[in-house]
Amino acid sequence: SDISMATETDFNKHIKLLEEAAVIIIAWGVDNNSYRFQKEKVLSIISRYQEKIYSIQKYGHGESLHPSRLHYDYILGKYDTNQF
Repeated sequence: SDISMATETDFNKHIKLLEEAAVIIIAWGVDNNSYRFQKEKVLSIISRYQEKIYSIQKYGHGESLHPSRLHYDYILGKYDTNQF
């Protein structure tokens, strides 16, 4: 993994921000196997906010796309934390 665990974000420190946020955007792309442990850890913390979690998606598809792959017909759609 190329994630430095020395600088890994402790999302538990940001619970107040997550609670106050109008929208939470997942933007990690379609490869669910990359950084799987880290993604599961994040989802375990934010899944309680399911109603306000969105991701960048191709119209009509529910999979999360990375922002570097943006296209004009992509949408911000509901993200199902159970689909991971």
